Amino acid sequence: MTGRKRTGEGGSKPKGGRAPADAAAEVSITPPRELLAPVELCAVDGRLSSLARGFARRPYVRAELTAAVGRRKRWNFVFISHPEVLVALALSSADYAGLAFLWLYDLKASRFADFEQMAPLARGIKLGATLDDEAEFRHTRIHARWQRRGTDIEVTATIPDMGGSPVSLQLRFPLSPEDEHLYLVVPWSDTVFNYTGKLTAIPASGELSVGSQRYVFSPETTTASVDFTRGVWPYRIAWHWACGSGLIPDRRPGAGSGESPALRRIGLNFGAGWTDGTGVLENALYVDGRVYPLWEPIAFTFDTANLRAPWRLRTPKSDRVDLTFTPVHSRRQDTNFFIIRMMLDQVMGHFSGRIAIDRADGEREVIELDGLPGIAEDHFARW
Repeated sequence: MTGRKRTGEGGSKPKGGRAPADAAAEVSITPPRELLAPVELCAVDGRLSSLARGFARRPYVRAELTAAVGRRKRWNFVFISHPEVLVALALSSADYAGLAFLWLYDLKASRFADFEQMAPLARGIKLGATLDDEAEFRHTRIHARWQRRGTDIEVTATIPDMGGSPVSLQLRFPLSPEDEHLYLVVPWSDTVFNYTGKLTAIPASGELSVGSQRYVFSPETTTASVDFTRGVWPYRIAWHWACGSGLIPDRRPGAGSGESPALRRIGLNFGAGWTDGTGVLENALYVDGRVYPLWEPIAFTFDTANLRAPWRLRTPKSDRVDLTFTPVHSRRQDTNFFIIRMMLDQVMGHFSGRIAIDRADGEREVIELDGLPGIAEDHFARW
């Protein structure tokens, strides 16, 4: 990979590796139809249902993929933001193979640890059609589960040996009917399509144990973000993605002060490249349980030769997003089976800058961010 900055919305699709992103037209799009009632993602023939095209603020879409076996991509990903540690867990299946991974970065000790396990033919993997459905990755080296517990989602993972230490994760977060998130159907065609739920800044509780080290999660300190994806994807795809989630002091007049100042829940979800030409975008801001979709591109600027250098993320033709992402660590995955290849560069760190939302009363509110935890990635796949 040559050392140069990438700027823009998309990425060219190289033969053997990744290439610099191409600058895309900096234009907004017409907001897609909003879904307001439950709907099936697929018609009876397995094609994308015309009734499912659009976006929702709640999980109305049931994404049972009934056709294209061998080409389906499904995953449950959760990112945990805590003052002392950042954690990510993924359970995924591409039909012909499955993958589970867990990584953590201790912010105080500047210590990173990770684990991953492949599963040929996705053996031992269960991934349902909705957020409520049970998901599981069962292997001798890892057992991870995702299940509904009343109004909450419970996520657990046990790894007997991660770098010489046993790991145990218990996480619980509510799926509150009052909270809004972004649920989006991406239609490349009637036979190639994706449904994704991007949930951020959800109060979370639980704990993570790594050997003798223990991190305690509580709603006053911890938020969870979720990427729930089910789709039939193009063979070649490239994307940039970023997610931020955390709690910040409420600096609005009258919000309270003293030893326990009021806190606001702030979330970010930005993507580029993979939705090109589909008429939809996955960009959104999340503030105090409300989602504010951005029907305009996000420009990512970063240095491929030095991923730990600051990244710039902004809306080129508005003041909605102007952020710097400062990485503290980077990780790389390169899974190469010749005709199948997945190349991922992922960084974890903090967002600073400003975002702007248009409130229900018509007023624009500018929110300053200083050190909001998050992750960003540059990804290319032939799959």
